[in-house]
Amino acid sequence: MEVGFSVRSKIALLAYLSRANRYSLSAILAALDLRNIPIDIYIARNPESLIDSLSIMKSKYEKIIALMSFMTPQLEEVRDLVRKVKSFKNTLIIAGGPHPSADPVGTILKLGIDYAVVGEGEETICNIIEGLIENQDILSTRGIAYRDNGKIILRQRRSRIDINQYPPFAYTRNIYGPIEIMRGCPWGCKYCQVTYIHGPTPRYRNIENILIWCKLMLTRGLRDLRFIAPNSLAYGSSNGKKPSYSVLEELLFKLNNMAEKYNGKIFFGTFPSEVRPDSVDEECAKILRKYVYNKRIIIGAQSGSDRILSNIGRSHSVDDVIRAVEILRSYGFQVDVDFIFGLPGESEEDIELTLQVLKRLVNLGAKIHAHTFLPLPGTPFAESEPGVVPVKIRKFLMRVIGTGKVYGQWEMQEKLANNIKRWRDEGLILTGRNLAKYLRVL
Repeated sequence: MEVGFSVRSKIALLAYLSRANRYSLSAILAALDLRNIPIDIYIARNPESLIDSLSIMKSKYEKIIALMSFMTPQLEEVRDLVRKVKSFKNTLIIAGGPHPSADPVGTILKLGIDYAVVGEGEETICNIIEGLIENQDILSTRGIAYRDNGKIILRQRRSRIDINQYPPFAYTRNIYGPIEIMRGCPWGCKYCQVTYIHGPTPRYRNIENILIWCKLMLTRGLRDLRFIAPNSLAYGSSNGKKPSYSVLEELLFKLNNMAEKYNGKIFFGTFPSEVRPDSVDEECAKILRKYVYNKRIIIGAQSGSDRILSNIGRSHSVDDVIRAVEILRSYGFQVDVDFIFGLPGESEEDIELTLQVLKRLVNLGAKIHAHTFLPLPGTPFAESEPGVVPVKIRKFLMRVIGTGKVYGQWEMQEKLANNIKRWRDEGLILTGRNLAKYLRVL
């Protein structure tokens, strides 16, 4: 258990900073520290530490707020953990992140969370905690969901924040990570939650702000600079789609100048800032080659069928994928290409087309990063059947995996996709057709 302050109020906050949610909760802790809210903040990094911390804290405080962030794949783990947390008297739970934003009704009714934060959490969570400390009414807080007489009340979301106003990580607690440089995605892919949580209009952390946080990391001995963006090549773009070469080069030029002074390394266009294939061209490849340290770029292809790419809202073509790989390879980059297998509506023809594209990409020297489709709540495909890797695709993956040309957790994700369907069928996930009888929006 970690604590940053001595006892300052009768209420304490215990943040569950697990490996899976460390980036999102670090940003929330940074927002709380920025506001200098008078509350003791403790951090637990695993379930055992969370429960041990509660055992110690319960005699010190009148009320303990447990703060969580989680994704749909963590659902059963979180359910079990919530049961243990709720066994402590005078403890309430606030949860945000992708799953509570997508399914606030199930999060509260089925998991037992007290307050779900829907959408961006920096301002909402600060407002909730300030209200609890000051014993004020928090139920009118925008972006909050809560239980009231068997119904779930969902307050309208607040306006999108300016990410420049908030630190990207909780540096006052020596917690660091990739710097979010872009929030929001204009593409709205039907399997992905990002657009539906953060909106279609991209917002950028400006270059000077990015440099401040990079310098802080470098001067504190960190050397690897990584960034978070739905499409890193779209940084600074007027519409979030077409790259702005001048802005992109200005960012990387200034980052490179700073990094060189500290022997730092710039990782850009790789996890967690992959690129879209239709953003890759000769000019972008030149810029990347000139400034970035990483020798590998990750591209999202998702399917080898133009029909499926259109159906899922990708708005690029198979030819865009091939062209992007060829360009990046010609500039000396290794290329990993993301594919999602078992997407809704795939026909035998689509599967065969995808198989041929996989083979062609491997022959071009690319690696395949294999995924299985997950019907995530909060997306247009939330009610779809779970993804199954087609037999001929599976045979190809198993044959090639030994060569190092394929990697990924598609087998585990197949099981997870079935779990999501089971949770949906059992009512643990309450979205779509199940919502009306439970939800009131105010």
